[in-house]
Amino acid sequence: MALNGRVDKLAKLAIEQGISEKKNLAIGETWNVGGGWALKVNAIDARAFPRQVWLTLSKDGFIRDDKIVTSGGNNDKPIYTYVESSLGGESDVPVFVTYVDSIFAGANSNIVPVKIHMGDK
Repeated sequence: MALNGRVDKLAKLAIEQGISEKKNLAIGETWNVGGGWALKVNAIDARAFPRQVWLTLSKDGFIRDDKIVTSGGNNDKPIYTYVESSLGGESDVPVFVTYVDSIFAGANSNIVPVKIHMGDK
């Protein structure tokens, strides 16, 4: 994929899910998405409105970012984007994008379906 839209600077795409593919993650579950990257669901706040999920992104076992993502309303898809400040001579390059499809909180389990689009440096 092109870094910041520059076709002369390319990065390998580690994973891109199909349009209808989703991965369901439970609290405490880590998804190794490829290229050394992993996404973990730390917690879900089902009492908040809108609901929230705390995600941690790591690369090769080192935490790169963690963020709270709020579920959307009116068909909005909450998006979590991790941006490298410098990559391949470019500034502010998004290398990991997660679409939180929804946040389910039940009596016995809490689940976050996510879709991932990412590049690997």
